[in-house]
Amino acid sequence: MKNIHVLPTENESRICYNSFNKVYELCEFPKYHTDIKSAHNIYITSDEEIEDGDWVYFISTNEVIKVPLGGFKGKVCKKIILTTDQYLIKDGVQAIDDEFLEWLVKNPSCEWVYVNESPITNDPMGYKSFYKIIIPKEEPKQETLEEVAEKWVFETNNHKWSNNDDTAGDNYNSFKEGAKWQINNQDNFAIEFAEWLRINYYNNGEIWIEWNSDDNTHSSKELLEIFKNTLLR
Repeated sequence: MKNIHVLPTENESRICYNSFNKVYELCEFPKYHTDIKSAHNIYITSDEEIEDGDWVYFISTNEVIKVPLGGFKGKVCKKIILTTDQYLIKDGVQAIDDEFLEWLVKNPSCEWVYVNESPITNDPMGYKSFYKIIIPKEEPKQETLEEVAEKWVFETNNHKWSNNDDTAGDNYNSFKEGAKWQINNQDNFAIEFAEWLRINYYNNGEIWIEWNSDDNTHSSKELLEIFKNTLLR
């Protein structure tokens, strides 16, 4: 479930949506609504227990409300732990740092982020916890089959693209066909390995134990290597 909520506001904010360019922007100074830029606030929520005086986000109505004495009864809401809303910040909610804001405006589709909580004792501002947002790392680019094949041919061919014959082209096509064969047979390999595992071993929750010998134990990685070696015999 998402824990990043972006809501429009009539108050000043450094987060604005540019309707002309259709992007979110981080302004140097807080701004009000304009014809082109609309001010927004960001609220990051948590599944923590809600107490009197906390600020919460109501999922069904997109409302931000402070919990009164006695709390809410039967209301579906989440505790707000980080925000850009200056009104909440002045009331003790931790502000979202610029590093994350700069990342978020470049990644506006992100709806969930991991937040690390560290307890605080005797804080003069009255904070009970300090929250650190863990900015997601960019996933490494997945190479295509063609790119991998070209790299393999280049290295196999003594870092040359051609020998003035068909060697490089033959190696390129052979590599691609071999990779396709391996992909097509992965499902069969997984099924055969699972069946071999079921027949020969059982798991006690930590390690794999051979049915006929309680002393013969292995990790999952070890059994995978054993199974692959049996196929090569």
